[in-house]
Amino acid sequence: MSKQTDAMRLADKLEDVALNAYVIEPAVAELRRQHAEIERLTKFCDELICELSGLRMAASMQKRIDELKEKNT
Repeated sequence: MSKQTDAMRLADKLEDVALNAYVIEPAVAELRRQHAEIERLTKFCDELICELSGLRMAASMQKRIDELKEKNT
């Protein structure tokens, strides 16, 4: 994603704040981990959608081929 997400902006801000590192560092790490997981899952869903579209198109083409074969027999 080109646009920085809220989670990533928050992680960046938390890094800049001079607070208790025992609390901030794990929170920053978790926000970044969640962001990466969301990115991975988004990519996976996009790939599945493309594959499903291809399968639907192939099924539609096969149906049309079968109709034409039936018409010509």
